[in-house]
Amino acid sequence: SYGPFAYIKHGIGELRIKSIAKTLCTVFAICLILTSFSAIMGQVVPTTELISNLFFNESKVAAIIIASIIAIFTLFVIIGGLNRISRVIEKLAVVMAITYIVSIFIIISMNFKAIPSAVMLIINSAFEMKSIYGGAIGTIIVAFTRIISMNEIGMGTVAILHGKSKNENSAKEASLAMAGPFIAILVFVALNSFAVVVSGSHENGSNGIMMINQMFSSVHFLLSMALVVVMLLFAVTTLIAWYFYTETALKELKGGDIMVKIYPLFFFFLVTFSALIPFGVMLKFMDVIGISIIIPN
Repeated sequence: SYGPFAYIKHGIGELRIKSIAKTLCTVFAICLILTSFSAIMGQVVPTTELISNLFFNESKVAAIIIASIIAIFTLFVIIGGLNRISRVIEKLAVVMAITYIVSIFIIISMNFKAIPSAVMLIINSAFEMKSIYGGAIGTIIVAFTRIISMNEIGMGTVAILHGKSKNENSAKEASLAMAGPFIAILVFVALNSFAVVVSGSHENGSNGIMMINQMFSSVHFLLSMALVVVMLLFAVTTLIAWYFYTETALKELKGGDIMVKIYPLFFFFLVTFSALIPFGVMLKFMDVIGISIIIPN
C-alpha cells in the first residue's frame, strides 16, 4: 500500500479500530476513482478543445480522434512499466515547463508597456470593498476547489506517487513533494495570471483554454503552437499519474485484480469520449466530485 492507504491502515489501525481503518480505505479508494474521472476530463476537454478549434474548425469528430490518440500513447507508456513511466514523465515535464515559462516571459516582455497599468488594476481590484466581500466568498466556494484540483493539496494522491519512490531519504522525498504546490502556485499560476492581465486576453469574452490561447496568439501564431505542445505534454503526464492512482485504488477493493486487468479498456473509452463533454460541465463535475477525495483523506 502507498500514501493514504498506508497511513490510514497503520495510523488508524494501530489505534485498535481496524474496522474503521478498513472502511475508510474503501471510501478513499472509491473517492479516488471518482476523482480520477474529473482529472481525466480536466486534461482531455481543454486539450482537444484547443486543437480542434485551431486546426479542425471545432470538429467533435476531430476532438474524439485526438483524445483516442492521447489515450493510446498514454497506455503505451504505462504498459512499459514504472521505469518507462518515470523516464517519460521526467523528460516531458522538463520540456513542458521550459516551453511554458519561456512563452510566458515572451508574452509579458512583448506587452511591457501594459505592465504598470496591469499592476495597478490588480492592486485596485484586490482592495475594492466588493472584491473583499466577493473574494471571501469566492475563495471558500470556487478558488478553494480549483486550487485543490490543480495542485492536489490535501487529496493524498501525491503521497501515493512519492510513496512509490526508491529514494531512501523520506525527509528529502517529502520536501520534494512539498515543493510541487509552491512551484505550481507561485511560479506557473502567478506568472500565467499576470500575463493574462498584461495581454488583456481576459477582456475578449473567452473562457478557459481559449482565453489562454488568445493570450499566446496575441504575440504570434507560433506561440499558439507552443501552447498546443504544452497542453499535450501536460495531458499525457497527468493521465499517466492518474492511471497509476486509480490502479492503486482498484487493488484496494474486492475483486481489484480483475478490475485492474479491464481498466485499460475503460480508460481508453473514458479518455476518448471525454472530448465530447462541454467545458462548463467539466468544471462543475470537477468542483463537486473532484474534491470528494479530501474528505476520507
